Amino acid sequence: MAQFFTDKYLKYRAALQGRAIDTDKPCDQCEYNLRGLRYGGVCPECGTPIRFRRDADLAFDELPLPLIKKFRLSTWMATGAVGGVLVVPVARYMLPAAPGGYEVAVIALIVLWFVAVWRLTEPLDMPQAAIYGLSKRSWLRRAARWLQGGWALAAVAGKLAAATPAVALAVTAGGAVLGIVGVVALALHLARFAGWVRDDFAGKAFNLAVFGIPFAVMLSMLVPLLGVSFGVMRFVVIPLVVVPIALLLAASILAFPVGLLSLNHALGWSVVHARARAERSRELHERMAPRPAPIPPPPDPIELAEPSADPPPIQPVPSTNVVVNGGSS
Repeated sequence: MAQFFTDKYLKYRAALQGRAIDTDKPCDQCEYNLRGLRYGGVCPECGTPIRFRRDADLAFDELPLPLIKKFRLSTWMATGAVGGVLVVPVARYMLPAAPGGYEVAVIALIVLWFVAVWRLTEPLDMPQAAIYGLSKRSWLRRAARWLQGGWALAAVAGKLAAATPAVALAVTAGGAVLGIVGVVALALHLARFAGWVRDDFAGKAFNLAVFGIPFAVMLSMLVPLLGVSFGVMRFVVIPLVVVPIALLLAASILAFPVGLLSLNHALGWSVVHARARAERSRELHERMAPRPAPIPPPPDPIELAEPSADPPPIQPVPSTNVVVNGGSS
Protein backbone atom coordinates (compact mmCIF):
# COMPACT_ATOMS: atom_id res chain seq x y z
CA MET A 1 0.00 0.00 0.00
CA ALA A 2 2.80 2.41 0.87
CA GLN A 3 4.52 1.61 -2.42
CA PHE A 4 1.27 2.29 -4.26
CA PHE A 5 0.91 5.76 -2.72
CA THR A 6 4.60 6.46 -3.30
CA ASP A 7 4.27 5.60 -6.99
CA LYS A 8 1.12 7.71 -7.29
CA TYR A 9 2.89 10.65 -5.66
CA LEU A 10 5.92 10.33 -7.93
CA LYS A 11 3.69 10.23 -11.01
CA TYR A 12 1.83 13.27 -9.71
CA ARG A 13 5.08 15.19 -9.16
CA ALA A 14 6.40 14.14 -12.56
CA ALA A 15 3.23 15.40 -14.23
CA LEU A 16 3.57 18.72 -12.42
CA GLN A 17 7.21 19.12 -13.36
CA GLY A 18 6.42 18.96 -17.07
CA ARG A 19 3.34 21.16 -16.99
CA ALA A 20 3.46 24.52 -18.70
CA ILE A 21 2.78 27.71 -16.75
CA ASP A 22 -0.28 29.30 -18.31
CA THR A 23 -0.74 32.15 -15.80
CA ASP A 24 1.35 35.05 -14.56
CA LYS A 25 3.76 33.51 -12.03
CA PRO A 26 6.70 35.57 -10.68
CA CYS A 27 10.02 33.94 -9.96
CA ASP A 28 10.66 33.27 -6.26
CA GLN A 29 14.00 35.08 -6.45
CA CYS A 30 13.84 37.93 -8.99
CA GLU A 31 10.07 38.23 -9.71
CA TYR A 32 10.59 37.49 -13.39
CA ASN A 33 7.34 36.49 -15.09
CA LEU A 34 7.56 32.74 -15.78
CA ARG A 35 4.46 32.55 -17.96
CA GLY A 36 5.00 30.21 -20.90
CA LEU A 37 7.80 28.23 -19.22
CA ARG A 38 7.51 24.79 -17.60
CA TYR A 39 7.78 23.54 -14.06
CA GLY A 40 11.07 21.81 -13.46
CA GLY A 41 13.06 24.29 -15.51
CA VAL A 42 14.98 27.33 -14.41
CA CYS A 43 14.29 31.03 -14.49
CA PRO A 44 15.95 32.56 -17.57
CA GLU A 45 16.67 35.72 -15.61
CA CYS A 46 18.45 34.40 -12.50
CA GLY A 47 18.61 30.60 -12.90
CA THR A 48 16.37 29.77 -9.91
CA PRO A 49 14.60 26.38 -10.27
CA ILE A 50 10.91 26.66 -11.07
CA ARG A 51 9.05 24.62 -8.47
CA PHE A 52 5.36 23.92 -8.23
CA ARG A 53 3.80 25.66 -5.23
CA ARG A 54 0.25 25.14 -4.11
CA ASP A 55 -1.82 28.00 -2.79
CA ALA A 56 -1.44 26.51 0.69
CA ASP A 57 2.31 27.17 0.54
CA LEU A 58 1.71 30.92 0.56
CA ALA A 59 4.05 32.65 3.02
CA PHE A 60 2.63 35.30 5.31
CA ASP A 61 4.77 38.08 3.82
CA GLU A 62 3.22 37.29 0.42
CA LEU A 63 -0.15 38.56 1.62
CA PRO A 64 -1.27 42.10 0.70
CA LEU A 65 0.76 44.76 2.48
CA PRO A 66 -2.27 46.53 4.08
CA LEU A 67 -3.35 43.24 5.69
CA ILE A 68 0.11 42.65 7.18
CA LYS A 69 0.15 46.20 8.55
CA LYS A 70 -3.28 45.63 10.06
CA PHE A 71 -2.09 42.59 12.00
CA ARG A 72 1.01 44.42 13.17
CA LEU A 73 -1.03 47.36 14.47
CA SER A 74 -3.28 44.87 16.25
CA THR A 75 -0.30 43.35 18.08
CA TRP A 76 0.72 46.85 19.21
CA MET A 77 -2.80 47.45 20.51
CA ALA A 78 -2.89 44.14 22.38
CA THR A 79 0.55 44.81 23.89
CA GLY A 80 -0.59 48.23 25.06
CA ALA A 81 -3.72 46.75 26.63
CA VAL A 82 -1.75 44.07 28.50
CA GLY A 83 0.83 46.61 29.64
CA GLY A 84 -1.93 48.90 30.84
CA VAL A 85 -3.47 46.09 32.88
CA LEU A 86 -0.11 45.60 34.60
CA VAL A 87 0.61 49.30 35.13
CA VAL A 88 -2.77 50.87 35.98
CA PRO A 89 -3.40 48.97 39.26
CA VAL A 90 0.09 49.91 40.48
CA ALA A 91 -0.35 53.54 39.44
CA ARG A 92 -3.69 53.67 41.26
CA TYR A 93 -1.98 53.28 44.63
CA MET A 94 1.35 54.99 43.91
CA LEU A 95 0.21 58.10 42.05
CA PRO A 96 -2.61 60.49 42.92
CA ALA A 97 -5.44 60.32 40.40
CA ALA A 98 -8.54 62.34 39.69
CA PRO A 99 -11.88 60.87 40.83
CA GLY A 100 -13.05 58.33 38.33
CA GLY A 101 -9.71 58.24 36.51
CA TYR A 102 -9.12 54.59 37.36
CA GLU A 103 -12.54 53.56 36.05
CA VAL A 104 -11.98 55.50 32.82
CA ALA A 105 -8.59 53.84 32.36
CA VAL A 106 -10.07 50.38 32.92
CA ILE A 107 -12.86 51.01 30.39
CA ALA A 108 -10.33 52.31 27.86
CA LEU A 109 -8.15 49.23 28.34
CA ILE A 110 -11.14 46.90 27.92
CA VAL A 111 -12.16 48.64 24.69
CA LEU A 112 -8.58 48.58 23.40
CA TRP A 113 -8.27 44.89 24.25
CA PHE A 114 -11.55 44.02 22.53
CA VAL A 115 -10.60 45.87 19.35
CA ALA A 116 -7.15 44.25 19.29
CA VAL A 117 -8.51 40.74 19.81
CA TRP A 118 -11.24 41.29 17.23
CA ARG A 119 -8.63 42.27 14.64
CA LEU A 120 -6.20 39.49 15.55
CA THR A 121 -8.94 36.86 15.22
CA GLU A 122 -10.24 38.10 11.90
CA PRO A 123 -10.94 35.15 9.53
CA LEU A 124 -8.99 34.93 6.29
CA ASP A 125 -10.39 33.24 3.19
CA MET A 126 -7.33 31.33 1.93
CA PRO A 127 -6.05 27.75 2.23
CA GLN A 128 -3.05 28.64 4.37
CA ALA A 129 -5.29 30.39 6.90
CA ALA A 130 -7.24 27.16 7.37
CA ILE A 131 -4.03 25.31 8.21
CA TYR A 132 -3.12 27.78 10.96
CA GLY A 133 -6.63 28.19 12.37
CA LEU A 134 -7.56 31.55 10.85
CA SER A 135 -10.47 30.38 8.75
CA LYS A 136 -14.14 31.15 9.38
CA ARG A 137 -14.84 27.63 10.65
CA SER A 138 -12.10 27.57 13.28
CA TRP A 139 -13.66 27.01 16.69
CA LEU A 140 -10.47 28.14 18.41
CA ARG A 141 -10.56 31.49 16.62
CA ARG A 142 -14.20 32.03 17.57
CA ALA A 143 -13.59 31.02 21.19
CA ALA A 144 -10.62 33.38 21.44
CA ARG A 145 -12.81 36.19 20.11
CA TRP A 146 -16.09 35.77 21.96
CA LEU A 147 -14.87 34.56 25.36
CA GLN A 148 -13.20 37.94 25.92
CA GLY A 149 -16.67 39.18 26.78
CA GLY A 150 -16.16 37.63 30.21
CA TRP A 151 -13.91 40.54 31.19
CA ALA A 152 -16.62 43.06 30.36
CA LEU A 153 -19.12 40.97 32.31
CA ALA A 154 -16.81 40.85 35.32
CA ALA A 155 -16.22 44.62 35.16
CA VAL A 156 -19.93 45.40 35.05
CA ALA A 157 -20.70 42.97 37.88
CA GLY A 158 -17.94 44.51 39.98
CA LYS A 159 -19.65 47.91 39.75
CA LEU A 160 -22.90 46.36 40.97
CA ALA A 161 -21.31 44.57 43.93
CA ALA A 162 -22.67 47.08 46.42
CA ALA A 163 -26.30 46.48 45.38
CA THR A 164 -26.31 42.68 45.14
CA PRO A 165 -23.07 41.36 46.65
CA ALA A 166 -23.76 37.64 46.27
CA VAL A 167 -25.01 37.81 42.69
CA ALA A 168 -22.31 40.29 41.69
CA LEU A 169 -19.61 38.08 43.19
CA ALA A 170 -20.88 35.03 41.31
CA VAL A 171 -21.14 36.93 38.03
CA THR A 172 -17.70 38.46 38.51
CA ALA A 173 -16.16 35.06 39.18
CA GLY A 174 -17.93 33.54 36.17
CA GLY A 175 -16.87 36.40 33.92
CA ALA A 176 -13.28 36.13 35.10
CA VAL A 177 -13.26 32.40 34.38
CA LEU A 178 -14.60 33.01 30.88
CA GLY A 179 -12.02 35.73 30.35
CA ILE A 180 -9.16 33.49 31.48
CA VAL A 181 -10.33 30.71 29.16
CA GLY A 182 -10.54 33.29 26.37
CA VAL A 183 -6.97 34.44 27.02
CA VAL A 184 -5.75 30.83 26.94
CA ALA A 185 -7.60 30.27 23.65
CA LEU A 186 -6.14 33.49 22.27
CA ALA A 187 -2.62 32.46 23.30
CA LEU A 188 -3.06 29.11 21.53
CA HIS A 189 -4.47 30.92 18.50
CA LEU A 190 -1.51 33.32 18.41
CA ALA A 191 0.92 30.41 18.79
CA ARG A 192 -0.47 28.96 15.56
CA PHE A 193 -0.40 32.38 13.95
CA ALA A 194 3.27 32.75 14.95
CA GLY A 195 3.97 29.50 13.09
CA TRP A 196 2.68 31.10 9.89
CA VAL A 197 4.77 34.22 10.49
CA ARG A 198 7.80 31.95 11.14
CA ASP A 199 8.42 33.27 14.67
CA ASP A 200 9.45 30.30 16.80
CA PHE A 201 10.23 32.42 19.87
CA ALA A 202 6.74 33.93 19.94
CA GLY A 203 5.23 30.47 19.51
CA LYS A 204 7.14 29.18 22.54
CA ALA A 205 6.13 32.20 24.61
CA PHE A 206 2.44 31.75 23.80
CA ASN A 207 2.66 28.03 24.53
CA LEU A 208 4.12 28.87 27.95
CA ALA A 209 1.15 31.13 28.58
CA VAL A 210 -1.25 28.39 27.42
CA PHE A 211 0.04 25.85 29.95
CA GLY A 212 1.18 28.22 32.70
CA ILE A 213 -1.88 30.43 33.25
CA PRO A 214 -4.42 27.63 33.95
CA PHE A 215 -1.94 25.77 36.14
CA ALA A 216 -1.12 28.88 38.16
CA VAL A 217 -4.81 29.75 38.59
CA MET A 218 -5.65 26.25 39.83
CA LEU A 219 -2.77 26.27 42.28
CA SER A 220 -3.71 29.72 43.57
CA MET A 221 -7.17 28.38 44.41
CA LEU A 222 -5.55 25.74 46.63
CA VAL A 223 -3.80 28.28 48.88
CA PRO A 224 -6.86 28.94 51.14
CA LEU A 225 -7.42 25.19 51.46
CA LEU A 226 -3.82 24.72 52.50
CA GLY A 227 -4.21 27.37 55.20
CA VAL A 228 -7.20 25.51 56.66
CA SER A 229 -5.71 22.04 56.37
CA PHE A 230 -2.26 22.54 57.83
CA GLY A 231 -3.14 24.79 60.78
CA VAL A 232 0.04 26.09 62.41
CA MET A 233 2.19 24.54 59.68
CA ARG A 234 0.56 26.84 57.15
CA PHE A 235 3.29 29.41 57.85
CA VAL A 236 5.79 26.91 56.44
CA VAL A 237 3.69 25.16 53.82
CA ILE A 238 2.04 28.20 52.25
CA PRO A 239 5.32 30.01 51.41
CA LEU A 240 6.65 26.81 49.86
CA VAL A 241 3.56 26.70 47.65
CA VAL A 242 3.00 30.43 47.11
CA VAL A 243 6.51 31.19 45.88
CA PRO A 244 6.42 28.66 43.00
CA ILE A 245 2.88 29.76 42.16
CA ALA A 246 3.93 33.41 42.09
CA LEU A 247 6.92 32.65 39.88
CA LEU A 248 4.85 30.53 37.51
CA LEU A 249 2.08 33.10 37.37
CA ALA A 250 4.57 35.91 36.72
CA ALA A 251 6.30 33.92 33.98
CA SER A 252 2.95 33.03 32.39
CA ILE A 253 1.67 36.61 32.51
CA LEU A 254 4.91 38.07 31.17
CA ALA A 255 5.15 35.40 28.47
CA PHE A 256 2.05 36.77 26.79
CA PRO A 257 3.28 40.36 26.20
CA VAL A 258 6.76 39.06 25.37
CA GLY A 259 5.19 36.85 22.71
CA LEU A 260 3.22 39.83 21.40
CA LEU A 261 6.39 41.93 21.13
CA SER A 262 8.25 39.14 19.35
CA LEU A 263 5.33 38.61 16.99
CA ASN A 264 5.20 42.34 16.29
CA HIS A 265 8.91 42.29 15.43
CA ALA A 266 8.39 39.39 13.03
CA LEU A 267 5.45 41.19 11.44
CA GLY A 268 7.70 44.21 10.97
CA TRP A 269 10.05 42.07 8.88
CA SER A 270 7.04 40.77 6.97
CA VAL A 271 6.17 44.37 6.12
CA VAL A 272 9.73 44.96 4.87
CA HIS A 273 9.65 41.82 2.72
CA ALA A 274 6.21 42.64 1.34
CA ARG A 275 7.35 46.14 0.38
CA ALA A 276 10.45 44.77 -1.33
CA ARG A 277 8.35 42.21 -3.20
CA ALA A 278 5.88 44.90 -4.28
CA GLU A 279 8.75 47.08 -5.49
CA ARG A 280 10.26 44.22 -7.49
CA SER A 281 6.86 43.42 -8.95
CA ARG A 282 6.40 47.05 -9.95
CA GLU A 283 9.81 47.15 -11.60
CA LEU A 284 9.03 43.89 -13.38
CA HIS A 285 5.76 45.23 -14.76
CA GLU A 286 7.47 48.41 -15.90
CA ARG A 287 10.19 46.40 -17.58
CA MET A 288 7.71 44.09 -19.31
CA ALA A 289 5.28 46.84 -20.30
CA PRO A 290 5.12 47.49 -24.06
CA ARG A 291 7.24 50.44 -25.00
CA PRO A 292 5.87 53.08 -27.36
CA ALA A 293 7.20 53.17 -30.92
CA PRO A 294 10.08 55.61 -31.40
CA ILE A 295 9.08 58.97 -32.84
CA PRO A 296 10.74 59.53 -36.23
CA PRO A 297 12.94 62.60 -36.53
CA PRO A 298 11.44 65.64 -38.23
CA PRO A 299 12.14 65.86 -41.96
CA ASP A 300 14.89 68.08 -43.31
CA PRO A 301 13.45 71.47 -44.30
CA ILE A 302 15.74 71.56 -47.35
CA GLU A 303 14.21 68.34 -48.68
CA LEU A 304 10.75 69.75 -48.19
CA ALA A 305 11.47 72.81 -50.34
CA GLU A 306 9.50 72.60 -53.60
CA PRO A 307 11.49 72.92 -56.84
CA SER A 308 10.99 76.05 -58.97
CA ALA A 309 8.31 75.85 -61.68
CA ASP A 310 10.61 77.36 -64.38
CA PRO A 311 14.00 75.71 -64.54
CA PRO A 312 16.91 78.06 -65.06
CA PRO A 313 17.79 78.59 -68.80
CA ILE A 314 20.72 76.68 -70.21
CA GLN A 315 23.56 79.02 -71.00
CA PRO A 316 25.23 78.39 -74.41
CA VAL A 317 28.83 77.34 -74.30
CA PRO A 318 30.97 79.88 -76.14
CA SER A 319 32.86 78.45 -79.12
CA THR A 320 36.65 78.55 -79.21
CA ASN A 321 38.94 78.62 -82.27
CA VAL A 322 41.66 76.04 -82.29
CA VAL A 323 44.68 76.73 -84.54
CA VAL A 324 46.15 73.64 -86.14
CA ASN A 325 49.35 73.86 -88.30
CA GLY A 326 48.98 77.58 -88.66
CA GLY A 327 45.40 77.35 -89.87
CA SER A 328 42.14 77.88 -88.17
CA SER A 329 39.31 75.54 -87.75
